[in-house]
Amino acid sequence: MGTVLPFTAPKLGNSNTLIDGHADPSPSFVDFLDSMSLAVQRIITTYALFDGHHVEDYGAVGDGVTDDLAAITAATVAAVAGVKGSNKVIFGTKTYVLSAQLTINLAGGKSIWLQGAPGKVPQTGIISANASGTILLSTGGNDAIVIYSSAGAGDASNCHFTIENINLVAQGAAGNGLKIGYTGFQFGGGNKDCVIRNFGVHQFPLDQIRIINSRNILIDNVVGTQNISGTAGSAVLKVEAETGQFCGDINVLNCELVGSGTANLHTVILIPSGAGGQVRGIHFEDSTIYYGQFGMLINGTTANTQLGDIFIHGCQFDGINSGSVTTAISIFGFGANTVISGIDINNSYMVAWPARAVDVQNFGGGAVISNVNISENYINVGALGIVVNGVTATGRITGVHINHNRFYDMANTPITIQQGVTDSFITNNGHITTGGGVAGFANLINLTNDCDWLEIHQNLGRATGAAILNGTTGINLSIANNFAH
Repeated sequence: MGTVLPFTAPKLGNSNTLIDGHADPSPSFVDFLDSMSLAVQRIITTYALFDGHHVEDYGAVGDGVTDDLAAITAATVAAVAGVKGSNKVIFGTKTYVLSAQLTINLAGGKSIWLQGAPGKVPQTGIISANASGTILLSTGGNDAIVIYSSAGAGDASNCHFTIENINLVAQGAAGNGLKIGYTGFQFGGGNKDCVIRNFGVHQFPLDQIRIINSRNILIDNVVGTQNISGTAGSAVLKVEAETGQFCGDINVLNCELVGSGTANLHTVILIPSGAGGQVRGIHFEDSTIYYGQFGMLINGTTANTQLGDIFIHGCQFDGINSGSVTTAISIFGFGANTVISGIDINNSYMVAWPARAVDVQNFGGGAVISNVNISENYINVGALGIVVNGVTATGRITGVHINHNRFYDMANTPITIQQGVTDSFITNNGHITTGGGVAGFANLINLTNDCDWLEIHQNLGRATGAAILNGTTGINLSIANNFAH
């Protein structure tokens, strides 16, 4: 823990030193070497073997009972200040108690690295005998950990942090688990990613991870579980931009995010919550999302906001036919000058959602939804598959591509296109049955009301009737080479 062994500088000589039987002609050079040796000794003593700020060195106990908040706070303050040249806080294989909020302010372009001991993440959110590594037990206060910058955007753009090998568990806490950013301030990593890796967060009544007004964040190998009694509107992961703020450039990789299946609790929420807010550049890859009322809610229901460049690739959305679970991915637009554009959902697996796999709805009011690509997904859900619906006469949706999706053992319509959908393509989709006794649906595609400039080509479906397509309402429709079997 920063202990240094004694070091004795070698005696290099003085003006009486003999070299080849003669007096040293340059005694001042030898004295210089002596002084340099002492300087090197001081550097080694101060820095060379200092591996970081161990919380035990600041008084932490880690017995799961003693309040370690003051000790851990002192360690983080020293790390942010770069004491002894290190920004690292090191935790042991212990359970540390946080009786109130741990706040880390990186104002001034500072950084911090919270490093726990590798171990097993308690995926149920309950500390048990088989859980290991570093556990931070939040027993009170508001949010458990808040990392932010109190300075302006220019300052905050240089802040960055790393959190790894830590399990954060609620036991009486009242707020969010891990909160990145702060109301009214921009926070981000500049040219460096902020990193949350090998991290577990469980059972907080609000969001397990809330990212607000922040950017350049990598979330890798994170497990989060939601509190079944959580506050309405909360999520396992919430990404939010407030009035006039930006939140984005966030990559979510190899994560397991588990909702509670309770009404109004969602697994992932992406939302600009104030006028002028933007949520953009969110990438989900190789992650599993479970059980929320909505697995992922892309919520554009605030006027004058933007959502876009959202990429969902190789993910698994597992629902369950119980509780208030409904839809895997919901994309909602409503409000003047709200723009949702550039949503890409591909190579993902959606199974056992009772209502819908993907639901795209524009409730009008001046909102625009465009450039939505839903391609090469595997879908097996209880009711409707993909629904694209303008809802009202002013709810226009344009540039939707539904291509190469495979629907398995569907008992209802795989693709529903309703009013207000224009300039869109539905091609090369198919339905397959595995002989499991599913009666099949009436049509592969239902097309209703005011649609314009649609291309519906080369789709293949198992239909109980002769037609694969129900309805041809609209103008400028190109329908060709679709087959039922």
